[in-house]
Order: sequence, then C-alpha cells, then structure tokens
Amino acid sequence: MNKKVYLIIFLHALCMTCFAAPANEKKTEIKVTPRPAVLHGSNLQPVYVEIQHAGIPAEATLSIGNTKRQIMLKEGANAVEMQVEASPAKRTHTLELSVNGKTEKQKFTVLPVRKWKVNFVQHTHTDIGYTRSQTEILPELVRFIDYALDYCDATDEWPDDARFRYTCEASWAVSEY
Repeated sequence: MNKKVYLIIFLHALCMTCFAAPANEKKTEIKVTPRPAVLHGSNLQPVYVEIQHAGIPAEATLSIGNTKRQIMLKEGANAVEMQVEASPAKRTHTLELSVNGKTEKQKFTVLPVRKWKVNFVQHTHTDIGYTRSQTEILPELVRFIDYALDYCDATDEWPDDARFRYTCEASWAVSEY
C-alpha cells in the first residue's frame, strides 16, 4: 500500500474516534428468554436476561414487577437470571433496566410451563479403572445399571413417550454378575 492509502485509513480512524457518540449515549441491548421450567419446591419460573452494555462499568437496577435486583454491568455481554411467578396462562411481563438515570424497557411473554419430574441416573459411560481400581468400580457400575433398570420398570405402565429409557453401553458388566 502506498502512503496515500495509509493516510486515508488513519484519517478515517481518527474521525471515527473523535466524532463517535459518547459511550453513555449508546443503546443497551436486552434479550429476555423465559426458561421452560419451574424451580423445585416453588412456583417460580427462571428468566434468563442477556444485556449488551456499551460503556464503562455501571451499577444498574433490573426489575420485573415487584422483584428488583441490583447488578454491576461490565462493558460487553452480561448475563443475569431472575424469576417470575409461573402462570397457567400466557402472560406478558415488562423488564426494566435502569442505568445512569436512564431506563430501558423490554416486554417478554411467558408461556405456561408443564410440570415434570426428571430422574437422573449416575452413569454416562463405561470407563472401568479410571477413577479407582477395576475391582472397586465394577460393583458400582453394576449398581448404577440396576438403578437405571429400576427406573425403566417403574415407568412400564406409562404412555410410550413418557417411559424412562436407558441404553447400556457395555453389557459385559451386566453379564458378569
């Protein structure tokens, strides 16, 4: 590249820096994603809030209805989880974000949540001997498989799409005992 091209690039960058809007005038972007779940033992539905903050770090107040939360926004991406009361019907809420005397509002819709009970089995794959000796781990592995089969038996009478399913990765452990 010749000197003229470098000069033009430099002048463009200088103009963009000098005449750009101040950081506090840039718009903060908010994205709200209600989670399709209810927290165990409550009637609260998690709401995931993503905030793109353009500017220097600042204290902010995030509120949904009567629920308020003080947060510290850093420049760039910020993630916060809040909760709203679960509802049997579709409901619209307004999230308010107050930063430096300015308030941004974002409406979001929460759909009814189906209540589920989720059973987890402590078994992901067969790796005999990785964490302890094979003679110690093998009985545990067999016990985990037994638990999984118990869950399968417990849901035999349920509709097909609701039954617990399990795939045994290594059947040699079952046949050994």
